[in-house]
Amino acid sequence: LLSPSRTDFFSRLLPMGGKQSKSVVDFNEASKQLRRDQLSAIKESFHLLCDSKSTRDSSISKEKMIEWLKDRYLPADIDKLILERFFQLFDIDSNNSIDFSEFLILEFVMRYGP
Repeated sequence: LLSPSRTDFFSRLLPMGGKQSKSVVDFNEASKQLRRDQLSAIKESFHLLCDSKSTRDSSISKEKMIEWLKDRYLPADIDKLILERFFQLFDIDSNNSIDFSEFLILEFVMRYGP
């Protein structure tokens, strides 16, 4: 579940309105701040979710990602509209799936904070 500081952080990220067009955190910046073991753990999680050994041209479906978010980070009783908006925050290219760069940003924010 979200800590009070995370709740405040996400309340600032979830304003009402259109889709966010820019990443919450830059992929390159997030990658640089992660240790090798942290990056490996994120890659492993991504591969398990998208059923692929490759990060190139692989993605996680919106449905699978939403279920994973609810299981891992978000309250079980979260409102569906908030969950949809949360997904949109990290679906940077708005293609209704999460590729590796989007997943890395999501995991970086959720595990290690912005």
